[in-house]
Amino acid sequence: VHGVAWVEAAGTALSAGGDHTVRCWSLSSETCQRTLQVGGAVLNSVHVSWDGALAAVASDDCTASVWGLATGRRLRLFSGHTSRVASAMFSPDGLLLLTASK
Repeated sequence: VHGVAWVEAAGTALSAGGDHTVRCWSLSSETCQRTLQVGGAVLNSVHVSWDGALAAVASDDCTASVWGLATGRRLRLFSGHTSRVASAMFSPDGLLLLTASK
């Protein structure tokens, strides 16, 4: 696991890592409730929007992506980095996505 995030309103946590997935964990039952199949590269971080609706994921394949947590679907893919994306994070108002890459 390379990154974790809380989804406090939903009582869940997210984990992202080397198996190319984001897993949504129930904190009460300690079980995986949903698995997001992000893609073919190691995931470096996961961050949740202020309202708990979206997850931002940073990946070794030089991309960042935004996922809907209710649907489990990718909503947006950001490409163009020339190196792995180490981190992705929403701005406090949820309107911007900040990414960090070498």
